[in-house]
Amino acid sequence: MDDTKEVKNQKQIHSQKAPSINVMIGVMSFLPIYCWANLFTIKANTDISEKLLEFIIDFLVYNKRPEVRKSAAEALCSLTTATVFSIEPIIKRLKMLQQGNSIAFQLNESRINGSSDEFMAESQEITESQEVFKSNGDFQKNINDDCTMDTSFMSTGSMSTSRPTSPHSKQIKQLTNELHGIVLGFCAVIQSVPYSVPDWLPELILFLNPLAYHKHVPIKISIRKAISEFRKTHALSWETLYKQQFNQEQLDALNDMGTLYTYFS
Repeated sequence: MDDTKEVKNQKQIHSQKAPSINVMIGVMSFLPIYCWANLFTIKANTDISEKLLEFIIDFLVYNKRPEVRKSAAEALCSLTTATVFSIEPIIKRLKMLQQGNSIAFQLNESRINGSSDEFMAESQEITESQEVFKSNGDFQKNINDDCTMDTSFMSTGSMSTSRPTSPHSKQIKQLTNELHGIVLGFCAVIQSVPYSVPDWLPELILFLNPLAYHKHVPIKISIRKAISEFRKTHALSWETLYKQQFNQEQLDALNDMGTLYTYFS
């Protein structure tokens, strides 16, 4: 219950008037320098490191500006490389956020689909009623001019079927931005180990494989760029050292995700 309230408060903070983008990017850029200068003090105090991690994840996931989210991902990558943060708790936290995001996304999509069905049904009724009036339009010729019925209210223009913006659509956009931040967090974790393959890495790559096909372009591009960079940094000893740590399913996912598709491919 407390976690839910905390998430709502974080969303409200970032939905309100925030500082300029340059200020937030500057904070994210300064944070690794500050942590490097106070490395031993921060690592000796778990409370400080936990608050720092939550501060970065707050900007990473809930900020609506993609530039700020990318800066937060760079800070997370730098501090993870510096061993300020342990990687396993970060992965666990991001997976929990992704799971909650997926549930909320499906719920809002079902509501939008339900609204679409109602909208289409209403549009169909309006169209049918217009067809009836058009088919019976000749009846006015046989009526006295004094009794002529004004049917201007039946015009197509007055029966506009334009669909208003749904609040669920705005929620979907917010959830998509949050998912982009979560994916950037996963990518930052992968890029924090450029010359090794820890035990958690092959499973994480397989976990990200479905998101590499997401319809939101920044999400899939972020994943594919991170995997492409991973392949470059591990290319030298891939056949002799790193490849054996992946099973066939993980290798297939890695090979597919490492391909950057373009408009002309």
